[in-house]
Amino acid sequence: MMGLSLGLSLSGRASSSGGNVTPPLTTLPQQGARVMVIDPDSLNGSLSDGAAVLSITDLINSYVGTSTNSTTAPTLAKNAANGHSALRYTTVSKFISMGRPAAVETAMSTAKGWSALIVFQNATGLATRYNAMLADLSSNNGGLSASINGVQNASATLRAYSSGDPNTNVHTVMYSGDAGASTTAAGRWYMDGTGYANAFSPKTASTNAADVLYIGNASDTTGSGVIGSNRGFVGDILYIIVWNTSLSAAEAWQADCWARNYFGKALATTGMTFFPVFDGDSQTMGVGATPDTSMPVLVANTLGLKQGQFANVGKSGATVLSGTNSGNNMIDSAARDVDGFHAVTGLPVVIISGEYYNQGASGGTTGAGTTLANNNRLYATGRKTADPTAKLITWTSLASWNRQGAMRDGFNASLVATPGAFDAVIPVHTDTNIGIDNALGTTSSGSAVSSDGVHLNSTGTPYHAALVAPYVHL
Repeated sequence: MMGLSLGLSLSGRASSSGGNVTPPLTTLPQQGARVMVIDPDSLNGSLSDGAAVLSITDLINSYVGTSTNSTTAPTLAKNAANGHSALRYTTVSKFISMGRPAAVETAMSTAKGWSALIVFQNATGLATRYNAMLADLSSNNGGLSASINGVQNASATLRAYSSGDPNTNVHTVMYSGDAGASTTAAGRWYMDGTGYANAFSPKTASTNAADVLYIGNASDTTGSGVIGSNRGFVGDILYIIVWNTSLSAAEAWQADCWARNYFGKALATTGMTFFPVFDGDSQTMGVGATPDTSMPVLVANTLGLKQGQFANVGKSGATVLSGTNSGNNMIDSAARDVDGFHAVTGLPVVIISGEYYNQGASGGTTGAGTTLANNNRLYATGRKTADPTAKLITWTSLASWNRQGAMRDGFNASLVATPGAFDAVIPVHTDTNIGIDNALGTTSSGSAVSSDGVHLNSTGTPYHAALVAPYVHL
């Protein structure tokens, strides 16, 4: 087995193929697609430090947000981060209502999708209380109100993997939703540039006039998308951007890079020699485990990496082969969410990917397993074509009580014997904890597997991470 590399270097930037890599992009992506920008610096000329913010105007379409009075309004905090101002929320009851911005509604209801970035700091209670940064415009708590669920689910990860004290540093959260009306719509959220794909189901904008877009506490209690009381944000909001397009994982990372640079935080790539990107199905995504015990996060932990220093683009229900599974397949999505990382990070990329379960079945034939292995090899070939400097790692299939037989055996044997464009194949199928037949139980009752009998739980993912981590290096 290959030796473990931490992926960090005191000597600074890495080299690829003998030449210096380009620096990470600190320009904001998709600037022409912005439909709303809230910048507290715009208030510096009209309000003093500590003054109540009764109104603020967006910089793109001049949408005006208001609060009822000085009791409900956040205050302006000047020089809050790197010389920039913030909207300061000291209690959960404070809010700004943006009404129903037409361009935001349109973005949530059309085929292009939408994205929203919130830059914040000094947030308190992340692990114990919902945090309404942007909320309530969408129906059924999807769309922009999914930011509440996203921050709640991300809280443990934010505390564990952000550099320094997570309550005093600048952080970003981004939500990127495909077309809300689509049956294959996917919602992704990102903390400090690290993505968690398919984390919510985006919705179209609500038709209920009472459902408006709030920054801070959602004070109204009559709309269908209302999230309830005591779920307001406490902390500083430094910047908000809404786009009328669904940003890729690489673009979301680039937006975080822009925010780090703008607000004086060290870039995520400082000292790194390569950038790991994890791809796959729901096992990679982390279904069955907690956000801070998914396999990619545990591998990142082992390598000494923090939020923003790796990407997880695993997708629930994903298969591999292009043109299949209603577009939810790794070959098609990799062109969007994997191939761009070399350019935006300026680093060599190590791609760690694997998928068998959603392709496979019980029984079957050895030949069918070989065909499925070939699908994975096609994925690897596509990534090498897009980025010849990339290193590609895959693993054989995890154990599952309902995926045993000749098909699985053929898949594993073919992948090991013929890696194709993969630089390494990890023989997970031989591991006694999570690989061999019945390692996870003969039904849905194994101790290392979640209640669905399929996904590794927080007991099982450390086994997977321990097998993967030694291979993640240049």
